[in-house]
Amino acid sequence: MKKFILLLLTVLAFVVQPATAEVITNQKTEGYADYLYIAGNPDNYPIEYYDEDVKAYKGVIPDLLSEISMRSGLNFVYINGNKNDRFEMGENLQVDIVSSLDANTSYGKEYLELISYEQDGRIMKTGLVFTTIANDTEIAAIKTALNEISPDERNGICLSYASQTSKTGYKWLI
Repeated sequence: MKKFILLLLTVLAFVVQPATAEVITNQKTEGYADYLYIAGNPDNYPIEYYDEDVKAYKGVIPDLLSEISMRSGLNFVYINGNKNDRFEMGENLQVDIVSSLDANTSYGKEYLELISYEQDGRIMKTGLVFTTIANDTEIAAIKTALNEISPDERNGICLSYASQTSKTGYKWLI
């Protein structure tokens, strides 16, 4: 009986592998078949920005996407590095998702608000615009995973940037 249980556990160890989940940056819109392509905002520190030193997107949104990725098993790839042509990529349907402050786009079929914050006395909202090529099942998985992230976890992600020195010279006022 012990041999059977040991054999069963060994088989399960090889069969049941945790899903890899990641958020990466790439210069091309090709080569990652099982990833959702994102056109991000390279100049919206600390919400989302392109870090030239590490050649990757950083900020609150990429951190939230990393959490969503771990919870959903979906993988995300930011494209085009520091080029600010995300709206054109959305219009040309080169990406599944466009990071945006604007929910009203011609290429979007759905908007998912990720965070809101105050800037110059106005409430700003930012989120993800899913283009018409985005898969409805994956959109649902992203929403479910986002809802699993507690308000305390979201606040922790935002506050983690308050303790960092900005490469852009911005300062947080808390």
